[in-house]
Amino acid sequence: MRYLYFLFIFALLSCKNRFQSEPIVELYDQKLYYDEIINELPENEVDTNYFIENYISLWIRENLLLNNAKINLPSKQKQIDKKTQDYYNRLLIYKYQKELISQKIDTNVSANTILEYYITNKENFVLKNEIVKINFVSLKKSAPNLEKLRTVFFDNSDVEFINEYCNQFADKFYLFDTTWVYFNEILQYLPNDIVKERKYLTNIKNNIFEDKENFYFLKIFEKKGIGELSPITLVKENIRSTIVNENKLRYLNELDNQLYMQAITDNKLKINR
Repeated sequence: MRYLYFLFIFALLSCKNRFQSEPIVELYDQKLYYDEIINELPENEVDTNYFIENYISLWIRENLLLNNAKINLPSKQKQIDKKTQDYYNRLLIYKYQKELISQKIDTNVSANTILEYYITNKENFVLKNEIVKINFVSLKKSAPNLEKLRTVFFDNSDVEFINEYCNQFADKFYLFDTTWVYFNEILQYLPNDIVKERKYLTNIKNNIFEDKENFYFLKIFEKKGIGELSPITLVKENIRSTIVNENKLRYLNELDNQLYMQAITDNKLKINR
């Protein structure tokens, strides 16, 4: 029986020209065309006949199972078809929108546009956490030349030495004397009993703390508290992302409206009420 089946397959393949327009296999309401197989044929396939034979065999087996599943599964369980189609549709739309956005939306936002957005929306940039310009270093008590570090760290007199020393001996360090940073990012590296005194920490510009093993040096250059306006330098990247995202949404809304009106104009959309 299997031998006759393969003879049938090869007989079909010998008439490939005819099967380009006619189905090569029909099974219930499903049809397989020769072109469908050829489209799946790998460019480097050595045994073309084997590939086609195997493809047809798998197609038949799969569709036999699929047909039985459609007949025997309860309708509730067959809802996966709709879910799969819905997922495919959403994925296709997402990819289409993403491609259009990459072509149409400029992700470069000028400094003036960012400044204008910042001024217009100041209420959105009120600080909810403290920020500081700070130098911070955590290092072992056994680290060498601590007295010199202590001196230059707090008077900021030898920036090159501070950088080299911290890179060589510090466990953790942040040198943000000109850049705003959220104070919480620094506090996570301090012992809990020190963190409890956070109000005190920001009131004193020069702090040295210690525990059993480590010293912690903090030099605060500037601070801003909760409720104050965030500096634009801290939020400009968020503003840029917000502006780009708003432009994307605006473009997609315009596209939706354009497609809707075009469908009505071309008499492709009819709503029967």
